[in-house]
Amino acid sequence: MPFAERRGKVLVVDEDPLAGEVLSRALSACGFEVATAADAAGARAIAAASPGGIDVVVADLVLGRGGGIEVAGEVRRTSPAARVLLTSPLVQDPSDVSHLLEEGMEFVEPSMGPDGLIRAVERATRRS
Repeated sequence: MPFAERRGKVLVVDEDPLAGEVLSRALSACGFEVATAADAAGARAIAAASPGGIDVVVADLVLGRGGGIEVAGEVRRTSPAARVLLTSPLVQDPSDVSHLLEEGMEFVEPSMGPDGLIRAVERATRRS
């Protein structure tokens, strides 16, 4: 699914189709061009087919087939400057995952809801 030139190119990766769709629609309504994938393989395929690369990846830290860290690695092969926002309802304390984060990665607490994720995406696109 190619991206049009808009506010930024965001890839949402979540194995829960409803969660991915809700966030995708919210980001699209804010002017972002959004694609969704359910796992690392899907994210890699979308990133490879995206001219100009991906600006921001929003991924669940824990996925059934390849978690958010793996997704970040896959996407950064073709979009090395992509910022990565990881989230997971399974993480109660963000400091528990801080050692996993590389340069350009941030953990966003799910309690912030879609609005918090949108604000995090907006910050990330300004930095990329």
